[in-house]
Amino acid sequence: MFEQQQQSTSTNNNNNNNTIIMKEEEENKETIQIESTNLHLPVQGKISCLFEISFNEEEKKVLATNQLNLKILKLFKNSSDNNNSYNYNTSEHSEKIKKNIKINPTIKIDGTCCLIRNGKLFKRFDRKLNQKGISKNKLYQKQLQQSLQSSSDNTNIEMNKNEILKFDILTDFKEGPNGWFPCDSLQYLFNNNINKENNTNKESSEEENEKNKSTIINSQHLVGWIPLNEKESSDRWHLSVLATKKNTNLENNSNIENKELYALTLIPKSFNKLTNKIKCEIKMISLKNLENQTVELIGSKINANPYKFPKNEKQHFLIPHGSISFLMNNDNSNNDDKVDCNDNCNDEKEVDNDCKEKDNKQVDKNNDGYGENGFLVNMKELTLDGLKKWFEENEFGKNEGIVFHILIDNKDDNNNNTIDNKEEKKDKKIMLVKIHRHHLNLKWPIDDPMFKFDESWMEEVQKLKESYDFLGQ
Repeated sequence: MFEQQQQSTSTNNNNNNNTIIMKEEEENKETIQIESTNLHLPVQGKISCLFEISFNEEEKKVLATNQLNLKILKLFKNSSDNNNSYNYNTSEHSEKIKKNIKINPTIKIDGTCCLIRNGKLFKRFDRKLNQKGISKNKLYQKQLQQSLQSSSDNTNIEMNKNEILKFDILTDFKEGPNGWFPCDSLQYLFNNNINKENNTNKESSEEENEKNKSTIINSQHLVGWIPLNEKESSDRWHLSVLATKKNTNLENNSNIENKELYALTLIPKSFNKLTNKIKCEIKMISLKNLENQTVELIGSKINANPYKFPKNEKQHFLIPHGSISFLMNNDNSNNDDKVDCNDNCNDEKEVDNDCKEKDNKQVDKNNDGYGENGFLVNMKELTLDGLKKWFEENEFGKNEGIVFHILIDNKDDNNNNTIDNKEEKKDKKIMLVKIHRHHLNLKWPIDDPMFKFDESWMEEVQKLKESYDFLGQ
């Protein structure tokens, strides 16, 4: 489901979103088009910071530097982009676009990450370095520090890390718990372990064969997932969001394996400027309809309760990653005529993407049509000081951080610009990038976050309990 959602959300948005076109001095030069989008992408590994990070000796913290992450610089790199200037254009254009970038800046939710796969909920578990890996890392960190000190600037931080930090998934990490499996972005490494035993592909180059056999990773974490265990007390908060429909002819104590499970899900609707609150709808959604999506578990027992749940409240909730966009609709009134995108979407069906497209249209037409937070779409122009000021002074900045959901489409002149075209899928890449308050040396949690617990959520839960049996209760 999630892949279908991702595809349908990212197609042909030119009529609904403004675009940024990088003008070229010569007609044969590459152009880059940047669009806003309501695209949701799954979390599948450690997410890089928007800026390069380094250990600040004075603060004794890892903080963001003034240098944009090398990944972002490469993303917006253009053959004639010498003056870093953009042309904002909302009308039809005649340039041959070689790269189309869709960006959804979303609120970073401070919870615990989960994956939905095969109709089940899995919780995140990162395999850490073992003693051998720790010894390697100490040596690598010394080498990295020497490399950075000898460099005239910080532009090669990411490159230096990739050159120096090299850990073997077979020998440098602790074993995972029973049932652990890697996130999708790391699966190829485990496939490569199998390839080591096979013959090389004679049609592939020597370099490609070596790459296909590599089990080396630059990260100090192996991000993965483990199944829930009904007998583990540590899983009871995850289980609290799961339910089965009543009258399913199954015993209440029957095994989770035999049940169709539904998730108690918060669906963000709009931001009300008068109350400075995010309006959410509570829905029970079948896990089958959230297939391959990652979600965040929040509640009173998660991460010191940053969203101000009542301390003794045992009920927790799931929020789909990327669902709270900074480009969301500003609902400044109690207008009954306001479009409600979920009116036609029931708990048995996937969220209607056409509805979501309507819900994310901007009321505020400032900043070239993106709304008052539209500057976040133009990632290359973001600065450390500018973002820090925004976090400190803007109501929208009263959150843990930002996660940018990015789809990169390297277009061909003959393509029809739809992700459903099978020939194009190989040219499309996804990327997640983040910035949180700790990167900027700002406090989190804070006393009055923009997104926080609402008593009306529990009123809705009580109504749902008439039709659903919740696990772990």
